[in-house]
Amino acid sequence: MPFSNNFGSVAFDSNNSISGGYCGSTIYNEKIGLPATVGNTGGTINEQLYAEFGSHLKTYNERLSTSVDTTSGFVNYGWNLVQASLLTENEICGTNIVSDGGYDIGTCFVKYPLFNFNNKEILGITQFLLRSIPKKSLNSDMNKISCYRSEGYIAFVNLTDNTLALRPKFMLA
Repeated sequence: MPFSNNFGSVAFDSNNSISGGYCGSTIYNEKIGLPATVGNTGGTINEQLYAEFGSHLKTYNERLSTSVDTTSGFVNYGWNLVQASLLTENEICGTNIVSDGGYDIGTCFVKYPLFNFNNKEILGITQFLLRSIPKKSLNSDMNKISCYRSEGYIAFVNLTDNTLALRPKFMLA
C-alpha cells in the first residue's frame, strides 16, 4: 500500500448509488480500472502501477461486491480478477466494524500483520476510502461507504465524498 497520496482522491460513486456494489462503482471502473497489461503513467491506477512495476504487478482473484439491494441491504458477491483494490475494514482491523461483513472477506478474513503495529505510524495521517459497505442499520439510505479516519478508526462517508485519499493494496512478485 503506498504511503503517500499519489493517486489523488475521488468519490466512491459519483452517481451516489451503491446498487452496483464495489464492482459497479465509479472508483472501481474509472479510477482503478481493469487489470492492466500495458503501463500508462497518466492512466488508471492499474496502468500506473503496471508502468512502475511491469509484470511484477500480480493479477489475482478476489471476492468483491457486485450488487446491493438498497431496500434490504443484502449484498451479492462474485470473484473478480484484480491488481489494485481498496482495502476492507477486516484487513485493517481484523473484524467488521460498520459492515455486515460475512462475505466482505477481501483477500482473507484476517487482519494483515502490518496493522498489528502502530496504525498511525504505518498509515500516516491520511484519511482514505475502504470498500466495505456499511450495514443497513447504520446506512438506512444505502448511500455510504466505509473509510479509515486519520484518528485511527473506521467510519463511513457519503458515496459522493471526494476528499478522502485513494490508498489501494496491490501484490508484487
